[in-house]
Amino acid sequence: FTPDGASIMVRAWMDTNLNKTIDEEDHSMTVNKVTITDTAGKDIPYIQRGNMPLFTGIQKGTISISPDPLAIPEYTELIYNSGSALNIEEYKEYTVDMLFFPAKTIQGRLFASFAGGRLPNNLKVRVGGKESSVDNAGYYWIKDVPPGTHPFEIINLPKRLCPAPATPKMGAVPD
Repeated sequence: FTPDGASIMVRAWMDTNLNKTIDEEDHSMTVNKVTITDTAGKDIPYIQRGNMPLFTGIQKGTISISPDPLAIPEYTELIYNSGSALNIEEYKEYTVDMLFFPAKTIQGRLFASFAGGRLPNNLKVRVGGKESSVDNAGYYWIKDVPPGTHPFEIINLPKRLCPAPATPKMGAVPD
């Protein structure tokens, strides 16, 4: 913070585990433009620090913070904003978190149910013409899936293994 006002760091998170809570499984993301409006309705300028905007010289009072809708990454929705109305009572550093939901994405986890339970290293998942690598823990995340119902394919699955039936938690990708 500075003696002539408070400072605000804005952090953005992608809710990768879809629990609508910011936690250690979520990934930080960049939102290219965030607006802070003071009590007089004036926008406060900021500097970009890494992937986070930093606002300085903010005076006491209630301010509102919002991402520019055109700067939100495609296929994401803002589901939580801790600074939608923030009361600046003292000159200190504030942190505002925004949580985004990955709309039109498919994510999940593959499990190995056999003894040893280890998945092969080079597995991939394909849905709607899009592919994702499967990490060591079995997680995958496919972005920008076109609307509709698509086959789910596991790529590089050894012939000695076969997928067991499972029911997805979500259905078709919405329009």
